[in-house]
Amino acid sequence: MAGADDELYAFERRSEEVRLPPATRTREDAARALRILRRRLGIADDARLDKDFEKLLVRYCTDTILNILWYDRARKREERANFHRTTLMVVLMGVALMLLVLTGFSPTEQASNPGAAVLPLAFLAGGALTVLQVAASLSDGKARLSIFWKAGADLKEALYNFEHKWHGRVFKGEPPVMCEEFDAAVQDELRLARAVTRTERLEFFANLRSPSDVVAVAMTAMSGLRERRAETGAVAAARDERLAATKKSASEARAAVLASEFRLRAIPEGADRTAEEATLLNARAEVVRTEAILHEVMGG
Repeated sequence: MAGADDELYAFERRSEEVRLPPATRTREDAARALRILRRRLGIADDARLDKDFEKLLVRYCTDTILNILWYDRARKREERANFHRTTLMVVLMGVALMLLVLTGFSPTEQASNPGAAVLPLAFLAGGALTVLQVAASLSDGKARLSIFWKAGADLKEALYNFEHKWHGRVFKGEPPVMCEEFDAAVQDELRLARAVTRTERLEFFANLRSPSDVVAVAMTAMSGLRERRAETGAVAAARDERLAATKKSASEARAAVLASEFRLRAIPEGADRTAEEATLLNARAEVVRTEAILHEVMGG
C-alpha cells in the first residue's frame, strides 16, 4: 500500500532543508513524478502504457511537475536573498543616519565654524543615497520573485486542472483501452507548459541589469549628488557671507558706542550733552540689534 508521501509530488512535500539546492530534471526524477501522476490519474500500477506514450508522459512530468519544483525552490531562494538584501540596506541606512546625527552634533566643528557642519551632512546623505540606489538597481529581487511565483502558480493550476479532468478517465471500455482524447490533452498541456517557461525566461532576462544600466543609474545618482553639493555649497557660502556682514555690523556698532562714550567724556561740565547722549543711546540700541541678529545667524 502506498504511503502518504507516495501520493505527493516533490514540490508538495514539506522540506526541512534551510538551503534548498536547485531542483534537478533527470530521467529518474521524471520517472518518480510519473509514478505519482499515474496514481493521481487513477491508472493502475499494472496497466501497461504504449512505449511512445510513456515517453510523452515522462516529457510532461519534466516540463510541468519538475519545472514547478524548480520554480518553487528558486522562489524560496529569492525570498531568502531578498530578505538578506533588505536587511543589509536597512542596516546601511541606519549606519548612515547615525553618522549624520554624529556629524550634525559635533560640538567642536560647530563651535569653530558653524557653517561647515552643513557640507558633511549633505555629502554623507547624498553618498548613502547613491550607494543604496545603485545597490537596489543591481538586485531587483521583487521582480524575480514575482516572475518565479507566477510561472510556478500557472504550472500548478494547469497540473491540478489536468488531474481533475482526467482522473479515472484515461482508460475506458472492457478490456480497458486508453482514451483517444487523452493523447491530445497531454500534447496541449505540453504546449502550455512550454509557453509558461518561455514567458518566464523572457521576463527574467528583461529584468536583468546590464553593466550600462548600472552605470546609468550610478551617473544619475552622482549627478543628483553634485547638484545637491552645489546647492548646499551655495547656501553655506550665502550663510557665511551674511555671518561676516553681521559680525562687521556688530563690530561697527560697538565701535560707535566707544566713540560716542569718548566724545561724551570730552564734553566739558555744564555744556549741553543732550545730542551726544542721544547718539550714545542709539549706538547702544544698534549694538543690541546687531548682536541679536548675529546670535540668530550663528544658530542660537
